[in-house]
Amino acid sequence: MLSFFPPPYPDELLYSVIGRYHLRSGNSSPKWTFIDLFGTNSMILIPALPSHLKAFSHKTFGSTRIKVEDWIKNHTLFPFFAPFMPTVRANQLKEMMKGPNGSGIHAFVGLSAGGVVSKEFLVFCPVCYEEDIKRFGEPYWHRSHQAPGVFVCNIHNCMLHKITEPVEDRHGIVTLPIANELFESEKYLPAITSERTISKLVSLSLDIANALKANEIRSLYSSKELLLPRLAEKGYVTYTNRIRQAQLQEQFNTFYGEEFLELLESGISQDSSWLNFATRKERRVINPVRYLLLIRFLYGSWNEFIQVYGAKYSPFGDVPWPCLNRAAEHFGRDVVQTLQISRCSDTGKPVGIFSCECGHIYSRRGPDQSIEDRMKIGKVRSYGSIWINKANQCIDKGLSFRQTAKMLGVDVGTVIKYTQSANDAPQNRCYEDPMAKVVKERPIKRRRPRKAANSRVNWTQRDEELSKLVVTKCREMLEISEQKPTRVRFTTIAKKIGKLSLLGNRKGKLPKTMAEINRHIETVEQFQIRRIKWAALKNKGRSPLKKWELIKAAGLRPNYSEALEHEIEKNISQSNYLYVDNEVV
Repeated sequence: MLSFFPPPYPDELLYSVIGRYHLRSGNSSPKWTFIDLFGTNSMILIPALPSHLKAFSHKTFGSTRIKVEDWIKNHTLFPFFAPFMPTVRANQLKEMMKGPNGSGIHAFVGLSAGGVVSKEFLVFCPVCYEEDIKRFGEPYWHRSHQAPGVFVCNIHNCMLHKITEPVEDRHGIVTLPIANELFESEKYLPAITSERTISKLVSLSLDIANALKANEIRSLYSSKELLLPRLAEKGYVTYTNRIRQAQLQEQFNTFYGEEFLELLESGISQDSSWLNFATRKERRVINPVRYLLLIRFLYGSWNEFIQVYGAKYSPFGDVPWPCLNRAAEHFGRDVVQTLQISRCSDTGKPVGIFSCECGHIYSRRGPDQSIEDRMKIGKVRSYGSIWINKANQCIDKGLSFRQTAKMLGVDVGTVIKYTQSANDAPQNRCYEDPMAKVVKERPIKRRRPRKAANSRVNWTQRDEELSKLVVTKCREMLEISEQKPTRVRFTTIAKKIGKLSLLGNRKGKLPKTMAEINRHIETVEQFQIRRIKWAALKNKGRSPLKKWELIKAAGLRPNYSEALEHEIEKNISQSNYLYVDNEVV
């Protein structure tokens, strides 16, 4: 164990604490510091999600009394990623951070290959920098500033900065200099003139900071199950429990604005929308930044979401509910135990159908806004035998239809409908099963008849036109440009030209078009080669071009093919630098 290790400051990144130890230790090389703290020098210290933490905690516990679990929870970005992963996967990530092999951590959480607003530099707030020096005598890297999607300090609402001189060393330890004269910096965010975008960035940084400080790391992986009640409450769910995706996307775009969403690489497109996946049952991990955007859109903020987390959507309150049968002795008392909730096909609002044991069934459209709403009836689905018998008894006693209607809380026409004269056949007063009546009164959803196919379509001409359109679109997609490439597949091509349904249903009538599509479709390896070329173009001018940078930007996984290795070496050699073992000579 070490006899000394500096205690962490509030919101300090573990990487930053290690940097301060490195300065105090007097070690001439970071490798000696790594040996002191981790027992090895063959590692790279990852700021967001470091590894070897079990060994680190063992060596520093004597002076800090901080356990490995606390280091991970309070001084790394693990709480930022873990809630949005399956529990098993989150536990696996934690074990990777504790263990000696952290080479696959970035890929494991999706930070490699230029993930959504992933950061390549450590950033700091100029105001926090000055305040930290006054308060603690030295500056440090704040954890909340390093999270993806954070461009603004959540405390001071000012733009974060990155150090431009001296240049960061990936294999070293970057510390925040104690004097402004020792470094140069610039704003990490490109020039943004829109006050609306800046305001949204401030809100997002506050949500991320609050998520990092959460006492309990809860699983938010099953996004649809968690968000469906709120989506339904806001009218984005149909009466068949389907999401109104077009309406949701439109209002989501309006709420944030295109500039903000593009900055966070979270734009919504009709071809493939992450918002669709976030509101479906498919087992896909949603990037934390995007999930937080959806939470703020639906709930207003992260804190408001946490307050209602796990709460069941109850648009009509909790069981039991009052029986509104005026003919029953328990009228107005909370005795109804059965509630069926559906959706209004016109408004999307919830409709509650309340069934009492007395046979009285009524419904109303919600949600209830006050306690008085519990005593309201929208429509009576079945009056029940008790009500019908009571109405007939009133008429038999000589009460008028109007008097009976006033007593039972209905109109005169309803009383006339349900009461019979003594000469009527008994079966005419037979009580009808209430659930059968509910089913009978439900509107029948009728399908529109299909239009007859137009037999006069000139398929030869259409095939010729579509084949040319396919060739043009495929050439655009295959062109190497600064725009992130998309794999050329049947579905992608069909969506790009807006003919997905036609091509899917009329393949046999479009032979030339299908031939062009099959000719341009890419294999996985071909697409990976094109991504390598795009990554090389993206990093053009940033010399020397390093192998790991190219692999990361291209999004390649380990154990890639020899063809990809050849393409990587080819692009590196074209940069006119000799590359050997990740070092430029």
